[in-house]
Amino acid sequence: MSRSPDPELRQWWRQLLESFDPQRQTVKSFCSHNDVSVASFYKWRKCFAEAESPRLVAVELRESEPVNEQDRRRSDGSDTV
Repeated sequence: MSRSPDPELRQWWRQLLESFDPQRQTVKSFCSHNDVSVASFYKWRKCFAEAESPRLVAVELRESEPVNEQDRRRSDGSDTV
């Protein structure tokens, strides 16, 4: 079981990653300039991306009654378009 990282450490990495501009430098040069490893850069970037990605939620689909008269006629086969 892994423990949650220190909130201050998470904040430090978040700010560091937000300062990265791929238009201005490579990951390798950015990491070298900030004294962090490339592996840590990618690990933390993945960590934040997973935390911010939308979660899938199971839904149950059920039959429903037609909303209006036109839909009701279509559902029984009459007045099809």
